[in-house]
Amino acid sequence: MREALSFLLRTVGLDVQPHADGAAFLEALPGLRPGCIVTDIRMPRLDGLESARAIRNLPRDDARTVPIIAMTANAFEEDRSLAYEAGMTGYLTKPVDPQQLFDELEKL
Repeated sequence: MREALSFLLRTVGLDVQPHADGAAFLEALPGLRPGCIVTDIRMPRLDGLESARAIRNLPRDDARTVPIIAMTANAFEEDRSLAYEAGMTGYLTKPVDPQQLFDELEKL
């Protein structure tokens, strides 16, 4: 999924820097200034919810404002609520429709 999403975003001219999981992203984050973060909820080591919470608690200027979009197979309202409580600003269910992704990005 990561490769397909990266390809899709690159086709519309976005700079994409994929990471294996939330822990790898957080390790790389000090050198990044992301305009938006798209994360899967289920990942090894550090899942999307834990990653969002960690990002929101970082002592950096953009930690509270960078958009974080969740992608997940979980379509229940409870799952959506948990994502927003963790600090997500968007929520997409899999399989992700490219137009829905672009619509979500346009909201930013």
